[in-house]
Amino acid sequence: RSFSICPSNRELQETWWTDNHFFIGTCAYPERLNWVSAWGKRYPNDMTLEQARQLEAELAGRCGLQVVRLTSPADAAVELYADQGLRPFVKVTQAATLGKPLLPHYEHVKEARWRYPMPEAVCRPHSADLGRRLGRQAVFFEIGNEADNKDFWMGTPEEFVRYVTFAYEELSREAAGVPVCAAGWTFIEPDRTTSLMTAFKDLLPWSSIHAHGTFMQSAEKLATFETLLSALGTADKPKVQTEMGYCHWRLDMDAIAAAHTFRKIIYHWAKGYKGVITYRLRDQGGTRLAGDTNGMWGMLDHDFCPRFTYGVLAAMIECLAGYNTIECLAAGPERYVYVLNRATVRLVITFVPEIAWAPQPL
Repeated sequence: RSFSICPSNRELQETWWTDNHFFIGTCAYPERLNWVSAWGKRYPNDMTLEQARQLEAELAGRCGLQVVRLTSPADAAVELYADQGLRPFVKVTQAATLGKPLLPHYEHVKEARWRYPMPEAVCRPHSADLGRRLGRQAVFFEIGNEADNKDFWMGTPEEFVRYVTFAYEELSREAAGVPVCAAGWTFIEPDRTTSLMTAFKDLLPWSSIHAHGTFMQSAEKLATFETLLSALGTADKPKVQTEMGYCHWRLDMDAIAAAHTFRKIIYHWAKGYKGVITYRLRDQGGTRLAGDTNGMWGMLDHDFCPRFTYGVLAAMIECLAGYNTIECLAAGPERYVYVLNRATVRLVITFVPEIAWAPQPL
């Protein structure tokens, strides 16, 4: 975990694009660093706001991550991470239009208004602006966030479909050729998930999913996702994991999260996903003993100390750079075995599905 002995992986970022054809990224929230929560400032007291933003980006680049998820970002946020070799995946939400009106039948809502749909006249220009400004840099766009989870969308499924449809029209016009997906499906409300995926099956070129938790929890959700894609006749549509994480709510979870992250990345890669976005870069909700315990998902803690997940990702990016094919030899239930190829080199990776604290026979 020590920066003093681990070299930077910046020079390997391009190798992953040109040779591996699979990306590893993270979610960052530079726009939230000026917020204040119940746990105080979102960065250490001995740092300035700009120092915190810069250090987050530097450590993402040093790890070798290739993609950063930014939410309806300003140009400065995109440039901040581009300077560290990361390309933006742009999440298009209504958050940038806070303070604007809601649809008339939601105007009575006083709190968490961002969960409710806004008028087309407000949101359509915002989507067009993002496409126009960021189309050349963006790896892809994702419209909305977890619309099958009422924590993030309190409108109807039909209202979300209308929102995505006109947002996609603007993005595809202003950023032609840049892939677009919607929502990051969670299956928290399976009927809603099915309804929305059905509505978008012919509209959007990519499909995305959010699958948190252990390796097996993630694998089970991917199976549900892929079964539905097959039923809709879209199994060949490009897939991407746009949010996967593990909460470090207890100290020993640091090691457990790292072990599951390794498994999940290999699993997605072998199943043909375009890439994975880990959740998230750093804890902004305070320290472990005096912060938001339920919000501790970062590979960096509040004070920028790297957790084991950061070290695992850096090691994977270093050791697996240049491997351009991956083949699954066994996918459970007791062993998962994969072969990676790079020129004349073959690398075999094997793991058991759950964390094993004792040596395992091969």
